[in-house]
Order: sequence, then C-alpha cells, then structure tokens
Amino acid sequence: MNWGRNHHHNSPAGRSGRIMQVVSGSLVCVLLAACASPAGQGSPGSSGPSDSSTVAVTPVTPTESAPETSEPTGSSSVMVYFITETPVGPRLARELRTVSGDARTGALQAMIDGPTDPDYTSFWDPETSVLSTSADAGVVTVELSGAARNSGVDNAIADLMVQQLVFTATLDDPNAEVQLLIAGEAAGELWGTTAWDQPLGRANETTTLAAVLTDLPANGSRLTTDNALFSGDMLAGSTLSWVVRYAGTSDEAAAGEIPATDGDGFVPFSITPELGPGRFVLELRAYPSGGDSTAPLAIETREFSFHLAA
Repeated sequence: MNWGRNHHHNSPAGRSGRIMQVVSGSLVCVLLAACASPAGQGSPGSSGPSDSSTVAVTPVTPTESAPETSEPTGSSSVMVYFITETPVGPRLARELRTVSGDARTGALQAMIDGPTDPDYTSFWDPETSVLSTSADAGVVTVELSGAARNSGVDNAIADLMVQQLVFTATLDDPNAEVQLLIAGEAAGELWGTTAWDQPLGRANETTTLAAVLTDLPANGSRLTTDNALFSGDMLAGSTLSWVVRYAGTSDEAAAGEIPATDGDGFVPFSITPELGPGRFVLELRAYPSGGDSTAPLAIETREFSFHLAA
C-alpha cells in the first residue's frame, strides 16, 4: 500500500518505490546533543501500534504546583512524527523540523499540518488547532480544537495516530505520558475505533517506528562539502545498506553497508559520503542481520543535490 502526500484524505497513495524509515540518534547527537538516546528518545511503552489504545498508565495525580508552560522563544529544531508504509506494515517515521515559539506546540501543529516528505502522511484533520500544552509531574497535557475528532480510519491507523501525537508531544521527556483534551474535555472515544481516557506513554518503539529513520539529509536538501552527512537511527540488530544513485538513472555514485549493532531499540548511524557535484537519490534498506537482503524491514529514499563549498 503506497500513501500519498495529501494528508487531507484518508485513502493513502504514495510515490512508487519509496517507503521509509523511523526516531532520534546521531542527528539528535549533532543538533540536540542527545546521542545516547534511542530512536524513541527514551524507554518505550509496553505495546505496539496494534494495541496502543490500550496502553494504560497512571492517571494524572493532582498536585499543588502549577503546570509548567513553556514561554515562547525563537526557533527550535524538533522531531515531528508521521505515518509511513513499510514492507512490514504502517509505522511511524519522523522529520526534523524548525518551529517558532513554544517547541512542543509548534511540533504538534506541524504534525497536524502534515509532512514535507511525500512518502509520509498524517490523518489528523488539518483544520485542527493546538489550543494549549503544559507539563506537570511527568504528564504532558495537550488540548486540541474540536476538529481533532474528524477522521475516518481503521483501528490500526487510529492507534498509530495516538502514538504519533504521544511521540511528538514528549519531545523533551520520552518517559512522560500524554493526556489529550479536545475542546476542554477528555478525548474519550475517538474516530469510532479507539479511546483515550487517561494519560498514555510511548508504545514499544521496535514495533511502532520504522526500522530506519533518516534525519539527514531532508528530502530535497542542498548539501555541500561542509555539511554532507547522512544520519539517523536504525533498528538494533539489523544491517543497513545504502546506495547513492545519480538522479534519474540506476548508476551508482557511492554505496556501503553498516553492519548490525547489538543493543535494544534503536542505535544511531552516520555516513559521510564522498561525492562530486550533481543531483542524487539516497536509498537506505534495513534488513535482519543474516537475513534476506531482498526482504527489507524498511526502505527509505531521499533526493538531494551536492555542491562544492565556496
């Protein structure tokens, strides 16, 4: 199933041959100084996308202290999660985005507004607005406008939509839980397929996120010898093969493989290519170590141009 860029529709349709990836390692190491964190940026929850609606965590406990609300600042680099199709089914992928003002509010609004990569999609009604966000005692409260109830999706996608919001909202504390309010009331039943009655944490990242998450380069990037870097996270225990082809051809400009790394969850990867000027397509494939490389867990492609630094 290929999904298109138009996130206003519930029927996915996408560019042939491009599927994708998945959350925050070496790029975060470069930009957010969080290199030690796994792709989900913290300890995952206990369930995957098929049962994320039942991930029950401790309800919000009233406290005497006032919730912390971020003051608007300048611009921030944030990870925003979207849904993508992979050879093993739909998973969450992410984009590194720059937002202004409050980082969490900006990230959530970017999630609703939709992806820039045509291989990703979002099923949230684009008319939805982020009314407020706050954090208190390990619980992030997000309030959305009433349009958030508008979506016609099946149970699997509904569960991924819930996790899409949870992963995006917990950008500064991956162990936090998220309580969703819609127009001032607890979300409760959503889209006729799931329910959000109490705070929820991140689900198991190995079954929620795509097996390869490419943070750099962004699709359509202009790279130079000063910033040429491919980086992101890959599923621990998988092998990552990569190839750079000249745009519009099958001719290879560079290729390589990153062997499997032991560990749990996700591990960062980083590649510094040696290229001449031109337009290229990067393809990354993650497949089980020792398994069939023709049966990948995820495929990610990025188009970019390369120029010599002035």
